[in-house]
Amino acid sequence: MEINKMNILVFSENNIKNFVTNKTHAVISIQDPDCDFIKLPKNPNCVATSKYKFYDFDSPTGQKNYDLWLFEKQDAEKILEFVESIKNKIELLCVHCVAGISRSAGVAGALSKIYNNDDSYYFKHYCPNMLVYRIILNTYYEKQK
Repeated sequence: MEINKMNILVFSENNIKNFVTNKTHAVISIQDPDCDFIKLPKNPNCVATSKYKFYDFDSPTGQKNYDLWLFEKQDAEKILEFVESIKNKIELLCVHCVAGISRSAGVAGALSKIYNNDDSYYFKHYCPNMLVYRIILNTYYEKQK
């Protein structure tokens, strides 16, 4: 299977609200479960948006009250299906979460590893959520078997 290189950017909630581009793009929007999704700016070049709610925990242990809102394999499957459905229609994939440091970087890093065979940028400039990163990669590689 040939995989196209993908340009993936990470945003905070505040930065994505002001993002303007003339490139065709899609947005993966990540929010805390107890918050509403932010209103994304209207852009005719936005092909699609996919929204997810989960907390920014790297490990399910010790987070009893939040177990129902951790990133799970089902979330990874939905993200991978979303990206597969739009990858040939976009020039840019935008991934945002509240702070733009951990959850969005975990998603972006894993997708960059899959599509670009390189995740180093996200580990140099952000602090990727390793639970998110690992679940996406494990889910992808399981499907490749």
